[in-house]
Amino acid sequence: AIYYYLYEDEKKKYTGIDYSAAAIKMAKQLQENCFYLCDINDYIPSEKLEIIVINEVLYYIPRPLEMLNKVFHWLTRNGVVILSLYIGPNKQTDYNTITNNIITGIKNRNDFIIYDESLVTSDTQPELQWNIYVIGIDRD
Repeated sequence: AIYYYLYEDEKKKYTGIDYSAAAIKMAKQLQENCFYLCDINDYIPSEKLEIIVINEVLYYIPRPLEMLNKVFHWLTRNGVVILSLYIGPNKQTDYNTITNNIITGIKNRNDFIIYDESLVTSDTQPELQWNIYVIGIDRD
């Protein structure tokens, strides 16, 4: 849904990938040419990116910190990753433990810089929350 908030000139540079064919089918209703069915483990961008949004994906990746490290190589020198991680009740998976492990791993890395972090809470279901981080990498 971030696509809705972009300016028209930004939409021309937008690329969205998802592992879910249903998600891509819905996204292509917005814009046919910029959404692709792809596993993030196999994705290689054609150029360096200024911003990468990772929305509720890292729980499904066996080694999420290794994936983040890979993603940081896709960024321009001053690029950032916006990371959204769900916290809250879930009967199928313990997202809270996975989220805490990911965040602890990020905070323990000397080369990851957390520029901003926020807690977002659902207006209608306050038990549903997301940690949002803006992360860069120290390249010096």
